[in-house]
Amino acid sequence: MPLVFAVCDVETEYAIRFMEYLNRRNLPFEVQMFTSVPPLCEYAERKQIELLLISERAMCDEVRNLKVGKMILLSEGNKEETEFPAVYKYQSSAQVIREVLDCYSAERIAAQAAADIRKKQGKITGVYGLLEPARQMLFSLTLGQILAESQSVLYINLQKYSGLMSLTGEEAEMTLSDLLFFYRQRKKGMFYRLPGMIRQIGRLDYIPVPFFSEDLGELSGKEWRGFLEELRNMDSHDLMLLDLSDGLRGLPCILDLCTELFFLSEEDAFSLEKRQMLEKELESENRVRPQWLTPPPAEEIREGQWFPETLTDSAVAEYIRKAIKQDGI
Repeated sequence: MPLVFAVCDVETEYAIRFMEYLNRRNLPFEVQMFTSVPPLCEYAERKQIELLLISERAMCDEVRNLKVGKMILLSEGNKEETEFPAVYKYQSSAQVIREVLDCYSAERIAAQAAADIRKKQGKITGVYGLLEPARQMLFSLTLGQILAESQSVLYINLQKYSGLMSLTGEEAEMTLSDLLFFYRQRKKGMFYRLPGMIRQIGRLDYIPVPFFSEDLGELSGKEWRGFLEELRNMDSHDLMLLDLSDGLRGLPCILDLCTELFFLSEEDAFSLEKRQMLEKELESENRVRPQWLTPPPAEEIREGQWFPETLTDSAVAEYIRKAIKQDGI
């Protein structure tokens, strides 16, 4: 059974909005929302609460006496020291969750939630090919948006200079490079922060990436295999979508892990010749056969004009939907 994450806030409108946000996230918890203390205490008598986020105005002796795994205060800005760790209430829901998960111990989420998550190992889809990196990235993001209409998808960009964060306009304290560092240092519970790191582009979840990451080219094939397998074991998404590049030292091992591969190219004579060379170079009996696609050019997306609809209403999206209907990609 999943662990219970309970939230109690007497401000009903805030509680409803926060619950709507939590329902869109792939958190490794069963989430319960309360707008008053009595139902919370009644629930806690019947079922163990692992993580409780309680507002300042709802805190009382009855709540203090509850037997919960971890209690965190939802603060309205009171700077006085409190008996419990606190997160500021009036910031984005995403930031609240990131801070809550930072407070929550690595051992608990890694050890207790991992058993349930491992039972649902997601598929891994790789996108690679002969198109320029920016065009490949926009194809992958569009594919991810469309696939996310019917399943949960986690997008991971493995290009050295992706420009992804410039397009989204977001900043992140922790990125893919931090996960890679923790993995190589064999830090215990390294993925416990993962749910709090994940951001969204429309329906698509993604892990933030640094502007430039030397880590991507440094990992060996064995390290990439171990990292991605552990990430898949700890993540609850139905599908992991990898945006691949030539700069990956362990590319062959990553391709072997993929349950589905899409290779992109043009259809001119030069591209077809390069395609044959690539197929011969990457041929492996341990690898699924890639499906070659020739998407139309992507519309230009300028910084500050980023919307998920820009992807899903594009010619590339139309091409992908047609390929899904005809070929079942």
